[in-house]
Amino acid sequence: MYRIGLFVEDVGHETFLTALLKRLAEEQQIEMNCQAFSVRGGHGKVVTELKQYLRDLERGQIHPQDLLIVATDANCKGFQERKREFSSITKKATIPIIYAIPDPHIERWLLLDSAAF
Repeated sequence: MYRIGLFVEDVGHETFLTALLKRLAEEQQIEMNCQAFSVRGGHGKVVTELKQYLRDLERGQIHPQDLLIVATDANCKGFQERKREFSSITKKATIPIIYAIPDPHIERWLLLDSAAF
């Protein structure tokens, strides 16, 4: 079973990504478990929780997930700046990380292909 950690800024991101991951797992016939580490507090909370998780991981205080997904809206910053910000935080990470950064926000993703959901 794959363990996936979600660092997301709100319940909308968590719901969207969890549904997407479940669908992909079913299609590929794999088992996975998602654990959300931050779902309230916006972008700042994602940054704080992610830094704490990586610190705890480095100290051996927690078991690593198989994959981390970091999701926060680009808002006025844009995709590249948000990705650079998180890449600087995660540069020493030893587990794979995916950045899900909708530009400008997740509602745009839903509106572009609402039939898929």
